[in-house]
Amino acid sequence: MKLGITELRKTVDAKRRGSPEKNGGADSKPKGTGGRPTQEQALLRDKKIVEVATRLFLERGYANTSLNDIATTAGVAKRTLYNLFGDKSGIFDEIIRLDALRTEPLDIAPDQFPRDPEELMVHTAKRIREVVLDPLTTSLLQVMSGEAKTFPELIARNSREGSRQLYNTCATMLKLLKSRGDAPFSDAQLDVLAIRFYDTVVGMSALRNILEGDFPGPSDEELRERVRMFYAYLLQKATSH
Repeated sequence: MKLGITELRKTVDAKRRGSPEKNGGADSKPKGTGGRPTQEQALLRDKKIVEVATRLFLERGYANTSLNDIATTAGVAKRTLYNLFGDKSGIFDEIIRLDALRTEPLDIAPDQFPRDPEELMVHTAKRIREVVLDPLTTSLLQVMSGEAKTFPELIARNSREGSRQLYNTCATMLKLLKSRGDAPFSDAQLDVLAIRFYDTVVGMSALRNILEGDFPGPSDEELRERVRMFYAYLLQKATSH
């Protein structure tokens, strides 16, 4: 069973740091009742495992990082990794899941979103740009890209999860516009419009960032212009039906 970890704020700079001490890991700390780690110790252990695995995957790639590498560097028993994550792919899945939580696009409550439709779309577009160009997210995507041929199912699964979250963010924004009477469209059009909004505002930015590195993406002015293009398309499509 995977255990949730509340923090994962490591930056890509961690790739350049030395390995943490191999001794004194969470498994070697004083145990709670019955020889089991306390809840706090377990959370710290799990956090360390994910941070260590993230750094090793970024440094060596997925294929060249073994469970033994992760266990030894994190200072835990290999059996602990099996119990927590099942296998190496389970650890990678957890890293991607936590990165998705860390870069959650909808970072404010719906009732706090800008009332003006253009400002709401611009806010959403800026947040999506921030997510797709995030340094850690980009580095994980580069690892996934490099391993796509060797581990197609693993990479496809996590790529779908990342895309789903971003499209859901666009869909949530569009549903809010519709509920306010600012975007007349049918429920059947929602998914297509969410994908179109994403493609319009950020387009190939994520891919270019993976391939080129440090790609800045569209400027604020460009984002606003793209939002206006999308909104004009949305209103025109609504009046044509």
